[in-house]
Amino acid sequence: MTPLLWMSLSAAAADLTGKWRIDLWVGSSASMPIVGASEITSRTVMLAEVEPTETGLVQRHRVCAVSADANRSVITTAFPEAFVNALQPKEYPVSLSENGDYFVDFGDQFIGYDEVLSQGRMPTSMDDASLIDFEGDGVLAATVELDVPLLSNAKIYLVQHTHTQLRGEVVDANQVAGRAEVLVMDQYVLDGDPSIFARNPVVQQAPERHRFLMQRVPLSFTCAEIREMP
Repeated sequence: MTPLLWMSLSAAAADLTGKWRIDLWVGSSASMPIVGASEITSRTVMLAEVEPTETGLVQRHRVCAVSADANRSVITTAFPEAFVNALQPKEYPVSLSENGDYFVDFGDQFIGYDEVLSQGRMPTSMDDASLIDFEGDGVLAATVELDVPLLSNAKIYLVQHTHTQLRGEVVDANQVAGRAEVLVMDQYVLDGDPSIFARNPVVQQAPERHRFLMQRVPLSFTCAEIREMP
């Protein structure tokens, strides 16, 4: 009886069909002259749906929120709603073993520029012909807001290229957890408003802090409900 019971529980736990909230945490350290070093944790919250197809499971997600926290910085970043809405939905196959091992590859994500026009180069100037108006706010590249004491409406304009994979395991019927592997994490700040913020810190990944958590949510959920969750 024991093997049959184990197989039944495993099969139930591995049924990923439905909607999920995905929290992705990526750790890094950034250092700049005078300011010093800061430990940064970025958090991306996504709404995903897993569906069966003739060739296997397919997962689709869209980003609902992005945030970044630093341990010792007086300047904090804010990603406006237009930035989040400009992030394109992703679709990719799900690899799921009989033991509940889970793997997905988000593929490349290019922010603020056209990867075809750039011919594999990351733009380093606002004059680069591969730049796009990412959010449609009238400014080339992607716009990120800065919260600076005694200063309002500070912004930076940047480009970014990332490539992330998730490797984890099915914890139970309603949860998948594991580590994130960031294959590419490149970013360049092209300009700032005021221009003093056009700085590019030395950034290093902290892979020990890369992780993800998937939680099953009702099929009726949209990003609005996802953002309301704790």
